[in-house]
Amino acid sequence: LTLAVLVPFGEKERGMLRGYRIGTYLAERVRGKTPPPEGFLEISPADVDLPITKHLKVGDFLNHDQRGVWPSYAAVNPKLLDKLELVIQEIARWHGDKAVAAIDIDVHSGFRAPAHNRTVRRAASDSQHQYGDAADVAIDANGDGKITAIDIRMIGLAVEIVELKHPDLIGGLGIYTSGHSSSNYVHIDVRGRRARWRGGG
Repeated sequence: LTLAVLVPFGEKERGMLRGYRIGTYLAERVRGKTPPPEGFLEISPADVDLPITKHLKVGDFLNHDQRGVWPSYAAVNPKLLDKLELVIQEIARWHGDKAVAAIDIDVHSGFRAPAHNRTVRRAASDSQHQYGDAADVAIDANGDGKITAIDIRMIGLAVEIVELKHPDLIGGLGIYTSGHSSSNYVHIDVRGRRARWRGGG
């Protein structure tokens, strides 16, 4: 992140940031509980594959709409990056610490601009994804080459352990499982208070 360009939130006008549609945050319209992010990372096509941590790259946090519109913008909370890496480390510890390099994390959803969040089925109106505080992820936690409900439960356990060890990273944990591997994932966020729920695929 040392070379990242952070564009201040104040540059957003009428829901647009330098030609990119962000939308309106709840706190801009009513008394929302969460203030808008301080700024957004400016992302060009050349930035997408750049590593942002050991296991994550810039492109993992791209908004899923407006593909082909550049530059793109995303809010990313460094605490979320720390938490995700600690979850990976915890899972690796169960396999022997040397396994950490071999573990892959699939980010289903990172940053969601408010305009996009409104189009996502069952998304919370004040979703933590809008603030760069959340990611929906899948990890083959047991190493069998598949993403199943067992992996999701293992990720959930790793999140619980990380939060016990690092109370400053406490947040939401949502477990999503179904009969299809593509619908098995975990929502992880750093909202600052404990929240737990389950959802279907």
